[in-house]
Amino acid sequence: MGKSKEEYLLLIDSDNDNKNLKIKKEQKKNKNYLWTTVIILCITLLGCIYVYKVFYEDKIFYNSSYKDIMNDIKLSVIVPAYNTEEFVGRSIESALNSTIKDIEIICINDGSVDNTAKVIKKYVNLNPRVVLIDLKKNKGQSYGRNFGMKIAKGKFYGYLDSDDIIDPKFFENLYNHSKGYDVVIGNLCDSTNFSDKSVTAPLPWIHGYAGDSIYRKEFMDKHNVIFPVGKKIQEDKVFRIDCYKYGPKIFTTTEDYCYFYKKREGSVRQLSQSYIENTRQRIEEYNKNKENE
Repeated sequence: MGKSKEEYLLLIDSDNDNKNLKIKKEQKKNKNYLWTTVIILCITLLGCIYVYKVFYEDKIFYNSSYKDIMNDIKLSVIVPAYNTEEFVGRSIESALNSTIKDIEIICINDGSVDNTAKVIKKYVNLNPRVVLIDLKKNKGQSYGRNFGMKIAKGKFYGYLDSDDIIDPKFFENLYNHSKGYDVVIGNLCDSTNFSDKSVTAPLPWIHGYAGDSIYRKEFMDKHNVIFPVGKKIQEDKVFRIDCYKYGPKIFTTTEDYCYFYKKREGSVRQLSQSYIENTRQRIEEYNKNKENE
């Protein structure tokens, strides 16, 4: 017996319902898959951001009390450091022991692979006057100094290499002579890590050392005087030439307070052992003659 028209319609409707149900299930499955994909992508993106921030992003570390001293800073001492875990603490302490107290010490860890950053962080945690710029990749001394100048709050810039030290009165003496001047020049003294003895290094008017002077921030920023990024040698000399071409008012001090240039093997300037030994002998001879006077 054949099926009626109504029965055929019921069968067709049943098939359509099954098809619709399958389509809905497939759509739901696709929707779930899409959301799963979105969630995975979001987690991956967040993971990439975390990895970047932890391992690749440059960071600035301040002591929680920095805001209490940031508006009264006379001098910003900028200290670039690369693999100098053995010496950087000595340099920071020599700056902290300065008789001028209204200073900040901006240390730049230039992608060091030793414990330089950890050493500096200890000082940041202990003293609000110490700041750390932690660069994840080595970008060179000039880049680090320029970065330090960007965040500096002092009226003057000063520079101290992470293996050198200063006389406690060095920066105060320069600052005391700074009224009406844009650059104040002090004494650079040759020294080594073998002893505390030194000899004054006579330098020409244009020379390759930035550390023996302080520079008025307003003047330097106005003329955009910065260190030459990418240059491997004589960056300081280029910096000073660039500064002097804008006609700064310059004062040269006569007092004996020194910036001690501690010559050593393995430094940024790549000094040879024989050169250091010659320096040591020259210092010994100078001090021996001085004792006999």
